[in-house]
Amino acid sequence: MYAIQNRKSFSNDKTQYEKFINRKLYKIGQNFYENEELNLKDITPSFVLSANIAIALIDSLNIKDIIIPSILIPRWNGGIISDKMRNKDLDNIERINLQKNLTEKFLRTFGRLSYHCKDIKITSFPYDIDSSMHIKLGEIKTFNNELLKETFELTKKCNNNLKK
Repeated sequence: MYAIQNRKSFSNDKTQYEKFINRKLYKIGQNFYENEELNLKDITPSFVLSANIAIALIDSLNIKDIIIPSILIPRWNGGIISDKMRNKDLDNIERINLQKNLTEKFLRTFGRLSYHCKDIKITSFPYDIDSSMHIKLGEIKTFNNELLKETFELTKKCNNNLKK
């Protein structure tokens, strides 16, 4: 997974479908109780759902160890090139802070998913043993969130049917 992105609507008028999806996504907050130490509160619900679907696909392939890099060098370089093309001049401190925020939010998304499913274990954070986050997947069965459980099971079932 290279990036998790959220589509921004260009108008303030949301369609009935967008409203329906947003109401569903609010259910990501079900059974979440803030933990100040982990800072998992301000995670975009659609990002958690996307990560959940990705984990379901990975699990259906019987992959149990996942490594998530803390920084993607091509993305960093792409940002520099993009800034130069737009005549935008970020100094190194601004660029580092931007990358730090992107990285932390990305990693906290998987922390939040692990919070909702204890069978998804974060075994190390970046710079504990290397520059990546390491995740171990167990027998994923228990979620404290119905929406995540349902999407995980449906994704895994669909992918297993495609493999037949």
